[in-house]
Amino acid sequence: RIVLCMDNDDAGVNAVERLCGSNVLGKVPNLNRNELYVASLPPFVDDDDDGCGGDEGKKKKGKKKKRGKEGETTMVKDPSDYVSQYPSPNKARTQFQTQILDAAIPWDEWYIHRILSKHDASAKNDNGEGSF
Repeated sequence: RIVLCMDNDDAGVNAVERLCGSNVLGKVPNLNRNELYVASLPPFVDDDDDGCGGDEGKKKKGKKKKRGKEGETTMVKDPSDYVSQYPSPNKARTQFQTQILDAAIPWDEWYIHRILSKHDASAKNDNGEGSF
């Protein structure tokens, strides 16, 4: 099982979209739908009382990471933002596995959802009928 988990910004999402829309995946020998998945990061995580807050202004890898106070939310830009919310590597690994990787969906389903999300499903044509 291969899981793609890109950054949560436009560049990361667009990279997965380009891959899914290209013919590259069809050229991979022995790759089937059930082997390639896409995991989506949540746009925000709640900074709750399990140690996922604090560290206000803490420097990590040369840039400031803003951490919310208890009960606030913190923006998730990439996988490292998600795992850095947890007080220990074991907690981070467990949460990333259960909340992100286990929720990954097959790439073709992700791609269909992505394409449909760009269109207004309630749009009507000139005859007042649905556009889909």
